[in-house]
Amino acid sequence: MSIEITNWQPAPAETNRPIFAVGDIHGCADALAALHKTIVHIATEDRLEAPVLVHLGDFIDRGPNSLRVLDLVAAGPQGYAFEQHDLMANHEQLLMLVLERGSASDLGGHAFNWLRNGGDAVLSEAGLGHLDFTDAEEIRSGMRHVLAGSRMALLQRLESHARVGRYLFVHAGISPHLPLDTTFGPGWDVLPETDRDEDRSPLWTRAPFLGWTASFPEDVIVIHGHTITPAGRPEVRPNRIGIDTGAYKGRPLTAVQLLNDKMRFIQVRT
Repeated sequence: MSIEITNWQPAPAETNRPIFAVGDIHGCADALAALHKTIVHIATEDRLEAPVLVHLGDFIDRGPNSLRVLDLVAAGPQGYAFEQHDLMANHEQLLMLVLERGSASDLGGHAFNWLRNGGDAVLSEAGLGHLDFTDAEEIRSGMRHVLAGSRMALLQRLESHARVGRYLFVHAGISPHLPLDTTFGPGWDVLPETDRDEDRSPLWTRAPFLGWTASFPEDVIVIHGHTITPAGRPEVRPNRIGIDTGAYKGRPLTAVQLLNDKMRFIQVRT
């Protein structure tokens, strides 16, 4: 396990509260535990006042320990008080559609979508790896049992976004063409059906969000994950910062720390 904290650099906007935001985790529980410990150490050493911690979603799927990640996020970092925001991402959406939406006629489709997007790793972790999407009812009942308690409570309280001053935290991004209240209007259970729907979805979007170089609505600076950045390094643009550095692929798990008018990155490699 190695932990790298970069030098401070100018931030795109000022904040009057210290902020930490954690990128896509995808079952990398050991890295998240080490990152939480590091964040607590920083907050304690610097005596940070009223710090904010945001998890940008994609807690589950693909990696080895999704269930433990849910436990770590639900409990939050131990030893320091944070205002914590935990965001819904597309992988949590796919799982929740299996757990809480869909009649018998469309449950199989929800199960298929979740499993083909990496949910098969969670199914195996839960001791249900012998099932496939044709066993959708068994998947639903089995996962409800495995997730009962704090894990399900976490999934049910996930937020679409968080905002601190000019910084907007969202899993995938936002449409540059829509007001923010329109972007966050649809419920979590609205799955994109077309490319245009996906471009507008804060859980799924890539284009035109990633290529947008002008200001976003309300001049927000977007902190996001979802799209893996090149070479395991954060992607810093004047209007957005991408911190999905591909942890489940053996790359680092990344957090950004924002403090006053500066920022730095914390990366954990396992």
